[in-house]
Amino acid sequence: RFLLWNLFLAWIPLGFAFVAELGWRRHWSRRSLLWPLFGWLLFFPNAPYILTDLMHLKHRAPVPLWYDLVMLLAFALTGLFVGYLSLHLAEDVLKRTLNRTFAVLGVVAAVFLSAFGIYLGRVLRWNSWDVVYAPRSLAFDIAQHVLHPFRHDQVWLMTALLGVLLISGYYLVKGIGAQTG
Repeated sequence: RFLLWNLFLAWIPLGFAFVAELGWRRHWSRRSLLWPLFGWLLFFPNAPYILTDLMHLKHRAPVPLWYDLVMLLAFALTGLFVGYLSLHLAEDVLKRTLNRTFAVLGVVAAVFLSAFGIYLGRVLRWNSWDVVYAPRSLAFDIAQHVLHPFRHDQVWLMTALLGVLLISGYYLVKGIGAQTG
C-alpha cells in the first residue's frame, strides 16, 4: 500500500507542472505562475523519494526476492520518470518565462532541494503537507540542519549524493530523449 501512496504522491508535481505549462500558454503573469511552480517544488521530492523505498527489499517467504525487487523497481522507476517529466515541464516554463540560464540554475537548485527534501521525508519523517500543518516545527528542524551543518554532516552527504545522482539521471534521460526525438 505504501508504494501505491508514494506513487500517487509522485504524480502530484506533474499536475502542478501541467498547470504551470497551461498558465504559460494562457499568458498568465509571472506572479501567477509562481503558485503552481511553488506547488511543484513542494511536492517534487515525492517523485524521486520512491527510490528510497528500495530499502524495504527483504526476503519474505514464500515470495521470491526477485519478485519484490521487480515490483519495487517498477514503482521507483515510474516515480522517477514521472518526476523527470515534471522537472522537464517546469524547466520549459522557466525558460520561456525568464531565460535559459535561470532555468538551468533553477533545475539544479530544485534537484538539490529535492534531495534535501528526501532526507527530510525518509530520515526525519516530514511530509510535503507539513509546510501547512506544522510549519514552525518543520522550519525549526530545517534551521537546525542549515545553521549547524557540521553537526549534521550525514544530511549534507546524503543530499549531495542524491542530488548528483538525480541531476545526472535527469540530464542522461534528457540527452537520450534529445537524440531520439
